[in-house]
Amino acid sequence: MRLSVIVPAFNEEAYLASTLDSLRDAAGGLRAETGAEIETIVVDNGSTDRTAAIAREWGADVVHELEQGIARARNSGAQHANGEVLVIVDADVIVPRGFLSGIHDAMSDPACMGGGVDTICRPRRLPVRLYLRGWRLLARLTGMVQGAAQFCRRDAFEQLGGYDEGLWIGEDVDFVWRLRRLGRPSVSM
Repeated sequence: MRLSVIVPAFNEEAYLASTLDSLRDAAGGLRAETGAEIETIVVDNGSTDRTAAIAREWGADVVHELEQGIARARNSGAQHANGEVLVIVDADVIVPRGFLSGIHDAMSDPACMGGGVDTICRPRRLPVRLYLRGWRLLARLTGMVQGAAQFCRRDAFEQLGGYDEGLWIGEDVDFVWRLRRLGRPSVSM
């Protein structure tokens, strides 16, 4: 199974190297376990800083998408990807070593269409911590899967038409809700 890791990025020079370093470590772990192929694509969404240069320095393929928007950047990365499984990771997320192995294991089940990986943010300021805890609780209660780390089969992504570029916010939650509906068998009477 080939995985394509897509990292949408807009002016992320302060975070991107750490993200790519953690993804490289996770990819090395998966390759050692399974021999799986992993490609990393950074979608430079019109950055004015060193985002693209840093991506190239870390060995990622760089795709330039000048039309602003996270949904557009994710979709552009998917268009350039070669993997059977698309893994979309925000440019400021540090993944654990077992991140890609867990996704590979989940996607080894033919019934699995995709999903998301919960990310942990540890801000220093109490109001921000409380705000994020509230969002995490709301997500669990409503079945939201936010886009910091999502994955799916390429064919499901294409069938859904990718992320809805018309949404200014919530395109990640919308995508997973549509993916869920696609994965549920229809009931006829």
